Amino acid sequence: MADPQAGGLGEKLDNLRRTTLRRSGELIQICLIAASTGARSCSITISLE
Repeated sequence: MADPQAGGLGEKLDNLRRTTLRRSGELIQICLIAASTGARSCSITISLE
């Protein structure tokens, strides 16, 4: 199953994954800040599928 576009697509997915992880890291920091100010709950759903 050789796909000439597989390399490019894989690269795009890696970039997307990095961007998603970076954003989720920011969300987690926001969540921790919210928790420290007395927020009852904070849920973060992250899907990389």
